[in-house]
Amino acid sequence: MKCEEIKNKIIEFVDGGLSDVERTDIEKHLNECHRCREEFESIKMIFSSAKQIKVPVYDETFWNSRYNTIFEKAQRRVQREHFTRRMRLGFGLLGIFLMIFTSRAYYHKYRTPVPVNVPEISYYVPEEVLSEKTLPISVNDLKRVVDFLEPEEHMMILAEYLR
Repeated sequence: MKCEEIKNKIIEFVDGGLSDVERTDIEKHLNECHRCREEFESIKMIFSSAKQIKVPVYDETFWNSRYNTIFEKAQRRVQREHFTRRMRLGFGLLGIFLMIFTSRAYYHKYRTPVPVNVPEISYYVPEEVLSEKTLPISVNDLKRVVDFLEPEEHMMILAEYLR
């Protein structure tokens, strides 16, 4: 076996996870190669010191309290993320609304007015219906103004006429 193959399988060798054939090949190579032997010794030392570490044994109440604490922290984080997403969405929509509002205001403020040609309408009013004797203004003035009056003003003129 080559050194690269040994380096890839050395952890399995120390852990005892290789077949007998692979194990004998690696042992033979370790006896011949000084560099691979040093690496094997350092990994073996790491494994032995890791096995000496004592993990404290906790009762079930400890784990339940730790679980509840961790679960509450995770739940608060999720709630903050939902709040942050909603805030981003809200501010995004607000920004879009403000852009539309300001662009419409700018458009209406600086647009050039389009001249409107209002056609002159001639009215035929018989003299016996509307006469200058019964109206406070002349008939010609009334004809010029009648299109610009509101319905209430029409009613006022009619009421004045019928009096």
